[in-house]
Amino acid sequence: MLELRKRILLVDDDEISRAVFARVLTEFTASEVVECDNGLEAKKQFESEQFPIVISDVRMPGLDGLELLHEIRAHPNGKDTQVVLITGFADVETALSALREGATEMLTKPIPITDLLQVVERVAKQYDDLKRKKRRAAQVSGDVPAADTENGDRPMRSTVVLADKTVIGVFSRKFRAIVDTALRYNDDRNIPVLIEGETGTGKEVLAKVVHYGDSDDTSKPFVTVNCAAISDSLFESELFGYVGGAFTGALPKGASGKMEAANGGTLFLDEVGEIPMPMQAKLLRALQEKVIYRVGGTTAIPLDIRVIAATNRDLEKQVQAGGFRSDLYYRLAVGRIEIPPIREQRASIPPMAQLFLAEFAREKQRDFRFISREAVRMLEQYNWPGNVRQLRNLIEHAVLLYNAVELDSTHLAELDQRMQGGVGEDGGAGVLQPGMVQLPPNGLDLDELTYEIVRKALDKFDGNQLATAKYLGLSRGRLRTLVGHLETE
Repeated sequence: MLELRKRILLVDDDEISRAVFARVLTEFTASEVVECDNGLEAKKQFESEQFPIVISDVRMPGLDGLELLHEIRAHPNGKDTQVVLITGFADVETALSALREGATEMLTKPIPITDLLQVVERVAKQYDDLKRKKRRAAQVSGDVPAADTENGDRPMRSTVVLADKTVIGVFSRKFRAIVDTALRYNDDRNIPVLIEGETGTGKEVLAKVVHYGDSDDTSKPFVTVNCAAISDSLFESELFGYVGGAFTGALPKGASGKMEAANGGTLFLDEVGEIPMPMQAKLLRALQEKVIYRVGGTTAIPLDIRVIAATNRDLEKQVQAGGFRSDLYYRLAVGRIEIPPIREQRASIPPMAQLFLAEFAREKQRDFRFISREAVRMLEQYNWPGNVRQLRNLIEHAVLLYNAVELDSTHLAELDQRMQGGVGEDGGAGVLQPGMVQLPPNGLDLDELTYEIVRKALDKFDGNQLATAKYLGLSRGRLRTLVGHLETE
């Protein structure tokens, strides 16, 4: 008999099924079970009382199970509630929709009693674990001042410190919800997670939240694969490894691949939209069968990996355009997290900048402690095309060049130049535009001008070669050649 003392909200319009479930749950889990025969009644019950666990049928008249799930997740008391959905109409789309909306489990009728009891035991433990994680994950930082948000609330003043010492600033309820979702995904290594967001929004950092959760364990590998940086011909050997003599230039003893290296931990596929189509089919098979073969090899290598993918593209549109396999997309997108750009969270910019200022002041032994009001206004007014990465780089650059107690506008000359159009981000003054180019009277070095444009474009996208190549209209190979020249200067 399970030693659980939980309150369970049971929702089912089938009176016989509901009665059976209620009796079993009451007798075998020592739980208090509150019954509702429709979604609207359950919604009212949930709004008036707290329930750690909700078990609901999907197909019901009025408010169905998925709609009830949405209402629960939108309620202040429903963020941590474990929701188990039951359906007699099992299909992939329903399951995916339920998981994306935040369902904890999905069961299909008829349900063996032992399965129901195991699920309740499991989700009850997850609820307790989640409460424990939330108590430990957020550590309030007194060095970070809060600014007023647009609706009059003050943003959250907290940081999350991961096992590898990565510090994440959480300064809005929106981002707090994103971090909480990442922590929930940490509980189940079998759920692939797709993280979407613009360049520089911190997708890899959030992937680490999914990987580490609130654990102090750093023994499990976190292996990153930058899919945009691997040539098409090397993709298979990079991921799967190869045996000796598999191809020209192969090491005699062969080599393991990134997927093998990630065994027992997490494989992070950054810029996953760049994976070549032929390789997408091989990756999908490996994820489904949980087995790989090294290139040229015949020995099966079992996989035990969590898969997290990230992209700054709209993969759904890429699927519709035929540039990405739909089956791989649905495989990767069981869990989804979208990170908004920081221009949509302007109240978070000052405390985030303050966090970076404190970090780099300690690291570089500078006196900086505060940010002036004028500097704060500059930071809030800029659109930050490079997002958090660009903000971090700007603060690091200022701390490197200057030293004072207060960071003021004179220390942000680079940002001021951008805002005035000197290095415009949106086609303002000083930007090269067709039909507006003026040639110097005494000639120019076209190669040097080309390299200068590449330098500035790389700076604009904080070194992201994929974004730079798209911006300049170059192939990745051509950009690599130009970058190679810059690196040899």
